Order: sequence, then structure tokens, then C-alpha cells
Amino acid sequence: MKEEFVWIPVEVEGKTLKLEGRFAPGEAYSHGVVICHPHPLYGGDMDNGVVVTLQKAFYDAGFTTMRFNFRGVGASSGSYGGGQGEVEDLIAVCEFMKARGIKHIYGAGYSFGSWILLKSLPRESFNGLVLVAPPVNLLDFEDLKIPGSIPSLILVGSRDEFCSQDQLQTWLQKTTQSDSDHFPVSVSIIEGENHFFWNSLSKVFNCVREEAKKWLMKAQF
Repeated sequence: MKEEFVWIPVEVEGKTLKLEGRFAPGEAYSHGVVICHPHPLYGGDMDNGVVVTLQKAFYDAGFTTMRFNFRGVGASSGSYGGGQGEVEDLIAVCEFMKARGIKHIYGAGYSFGSWILLKSLPRESFNGLVLVAPPVNLLDFEDLKIPGSIPSLILVGSRDEFCSQDQLQTWLQKTTQSDSDHFPVSVSIIEGENHFFWNSLSKVFNCVREEAKKWLMKAQF
């Protein structure tokens, strides 16, 4: 696997920011995933271990992958956007992917990245979502919902201090949108792990790869 270094333009108030990204064409080229990293103000970037693990899992399943740095992170220009700026970044990255011929775009996010994915809806649509450790105890998820029209996986550690199982279930109960929803949210819990998955990256890889393979198989038939 060889990731290509790319620059993604983002128009902001009459000027153009540039986001650095890593793009890897997969076997099922037209099916791609955009991967969002943890909180920029707490050291989050696209080289985070969980982000890299997500990239490898999706690529191994056959997906084209894109991981990138939000504005103000690494070599990306600009500064932290309070959440809304990062939504604009994500939408710009999705447009970049579409321009590259990616017809089916999936979203994967870790912690803050999962929050940004949900905040981008319904302005951006995805064919599936992977939310790793969504920080429901830390950030405002009150008005955020998971679309019932697409498959979604939530992966969380049993000892996650920022995504407690009680708070997660309370929030999930509010995400049910209608009786027509036909994709129940899949929740996988890694026992004994906290928010950072330091000892469980292989479990994250295996879980996400298997789910991604299922999605791709169903999409192609």
C-alpha cells in the first residue's frame, strides 16, 4: 500500500486554505472512506494510531482511503475552527474524493472526528459510518443523529471515560428517526479498554475490517 500525498483546498471567507492528506486507491476504487482524526487542540492528527489503524482496516477491505489533517494541524494551513470550521474541512475533502471518481463515500472518525462526521449531516451524505469512541460525555451530541438509511458501527472501550456505556445508550435511544429505519446501529465493545485503545489496535483493525468487507460485499451485489 502506498499513500499519495495530496493538498485539499478549502474556501474560507475569500481565501483558500490547504489541508494535507494521504490518499490511497483501493481495489474497489469507487468506494472510498474519509477518516477524521481526534481533537486538534489535544494533539489529534492524521498520524494518530487509531486513525492509521482505521485507514489500514478499510484499505485491507478494498476501499480507497483518505486521511487528512484538519485546519491548523500539521502542515494544514489555518487555525482551529471550533468544530464548524472542521465540518467545512470534511465537506471539502469529500468533494475532493468525488472529483477523483469516488462515487460511494463512507465516513470514519475517532473521538472528535466522529463528532465532526455527525455534525456534517445532512449537508454531506455517507454510505456508511464508523464512529470510534464518540465522546458523548464531553461534546454536545444532543441534536446529532445517526441516519437509519445507512449501516453504522460504533466501537468503544468498556472503560472509556469520555464515552460511558450508559451515556452512549441514552444518546442512541434518541437517534431513532422513524419506523422506516432499516439499519440498526451496531455497537462493539472492547472489554477493559479506555478511550485511547493503546492495547487494542489489533482488535480495532479486525472489527472495522470485517464490517467494511460486509458493507462492500453488499454494495457490489
